[in-house]
Amino acid sequence: MNSELQRLYKLNGQHDVVVTIHSAVQEAGDNGDWSCTYSVVGLGHSKQRQSIGVDGMQALYLAMIYIATDLYNSVEYQRGNLTWLGNFDLGLPVAEIMRDYVDETRAALNKQFDEPQ
Repeated sequence: MNSELQRLYKLNGQHDVVVTIHSAVQEAGDNGDWSCTYSVVGLGHSKQRQSIGVDGMQALYLAMIYIATDLYNSVEYQRGNLTWLGNFDLGLPVAEIMRDYVDETRAALNKQFDEPQ
């Protein structure tokens, strides 16, 4: 069964940025790795990438981490133009190495735009 998950983000409060994550699938070959294809459309140029994990759960988790990294590091987010449900918290897991950076950036944007934290 091949399915996909989608989330819509707002760019400048109106245009949709569409994030799509496809079901993880086991790769052919001896190592048994799993891959998860995902895309981000509507933010600069469209990107389609793939994460690899030892099982489907890890492949999905890594896809979400990679998407968060792309979105939080985007110029659009840094300028306060990218939101989810009207917030600067994009609702994705963040890699440990980026947590302080994301928290500080989010707090600065909330302060700049007078939004509740």
